[in-house]
Amino acid sequence: RLAKHGVLVLRGHAIESLAQASHFVFDKTGTLTSGQLQVVQTVFSQHAAQAQVQQAALHCTAALAAASLHPLAQALAQSLSGQTAAHMQQIEEVAGLGMQAQYQGQSWRLGAPHWVQALREEGAGLARAGQDAAMPGAHEVSALVQGSRVALGNNQGVLVTFVLQDQLRPDALALITSLQAQGKTVCMLSGDQPAVVAQVAAQLGILDARGGLSPQQKYAAVLAMQQQGARVAMVGDGMNDGPVLALADVAIAMGQGAPISQTRSDLVLLGNRLLDLQQAQALSRFACHLIRQNLGWALLYNVIAIPAAMAGVLSAWQAALGMSISSLLVVANALRALRWQEKSSDHHNLVEKF
Repeated sequence: RLAKHGVLVLRGHAIESLAQASHFVFDKTGTLTSGQLQVVQTVFSQHAAQAQVQQAALHCTAALAAASLHPLAQALAQSLSGQTAAHMQQIEEVAGLGMQAQYQGQSWRLGAPHWVQALREEGAGLARAGQDAAMPGAHEVSALVQGSRVALGNNQGVLVTFVLQDQLRPDALALITSLQAQGKTVCMLSGDQPAVVAQVAAQLGILDARGGLSPQQKYAAVLAMQQQGARVAMVGDGMNDGPVLALADVAIAMGQGAPISQTRSDLVLLGNRLLDLQQAQALSRFACHLIRQNLGWALLYNVIAIPAAMAGVLSAWQAALGMSISSLLVVANALRALRWQEKSSDHHNLVEKF
């Protein structure tokens, strides 16, 4: 039934865990937002004033972005599809930060601005995580529009900063509103800039939203919730979400997400529709309701039938008939889940209809 509603179940415990989840934690990019980012601004720093340097920066950006599955990198790669990619060496991805490689005897990085700027400052120690000191310059920072920022730089510092903007998924607000109406705690944990995260949180009415987080910080945040007794459902789509998805009580990945996020997940939203998660939650609650009914009936039958058989009130054939009828009742009750689709047009209070 879940598969017909676009939800693939990879692990059996997911149904019960989803029904019992008290906290729903969401990533931002590609989860609450569509992940269809577009580059809206490109600002070169004073280190890239020459046209030749700017062209080299774009070539390196194209090469590094094409090597990553992160939504920001894919958007950059698409926008630079007409650029010739530089032949870079030792390309590797650093989770939560970006891509790095060697080119023309220098180290290059594409990703979080503070991490890119740290290349220049490594002699004096890494730049503090989350700072925006990596911006090209004071006057250039003021010219940047609101959005997710990705920087490219080398040992000289940041050469170019890209600003990308994304759109909320059309069903994101409906899902968040539904969860909050059920008394669920909704949280957003993102590696994006805090200002961008706060803006999305305000649109969705999410009170607990944290930006600028590394994969380790996301992991620690979910672990702290669990240590306080929370049953956590984590929804994410990126490579950076792998550790926290493995930790969550029930992990949910978007169908368009990175393969590693899907392998670490218990459920996959194949259609990339957040309202499919709402229906999955409702059906999971109803499934647990049916299970409790069936266990109750089985307990009642055995409490009555076993003493009766021991006392000789029931003969062997009567006990066998009674057990068969009991099994048929359990199966028939379970088949009530087939009616769920007929009544699923109303996404609220689905379980109460039964």
